[in-house]
Amino acid sequence: MKKMTLFSVLFLALVACNDAKHEDDHSHDHGQEATTAAPAESHEGTSTTVTLDDGKKWKANAETTEGVEKMESITQGAIAQNKAPADVLPALEQEFKTIFEKCTMTGEAHNQLHNFLIPVKASLDSLKSETASAKNFQELNRYLETYPQYFE
Repeated sequence: MKKMTLFSVLFLALVACNDAKHEDDHSHDHGQEATTAAPAESHEGTSTTVTLDDGKKWKANAETTEGVEKMESITQGAIAQNKAPADVLPALEQEFKTIFEKCTMTGEAHNQLHNFLIPVKASLDSLKSETASAKNFQELNRYLETYPQYFE
């Protein structure tokens, strides 16, 4: 099931961001410095850990950064107001969808964004569980707070 979910996310990402200037070589070893983002497994079984661009942050489009910031704000509000996951999940999923719809990034920066977003999708899926709690919001929020370590 986990592999199917990851495959779906990757497929959605590739379809949503595919345009004439899109470069999607899925090459993950360009000599970048590895970082501490939560790794995930892709549908190909390779690590999708977020990396830096030779120690520098990747350039992200403004809409992507705004979407991540909105998701962070939503999770912080859910934590502060002790909201149930079901009450907040639709807004988080909409922002996640909007990030893909407004994706203009290409090349390795685009690949690294997708590496960053795979654990976000997994967190959103965990919020659908009947056992989801404030802890799930806190974990998602902590992860979203790492975005500025990799993207500017």
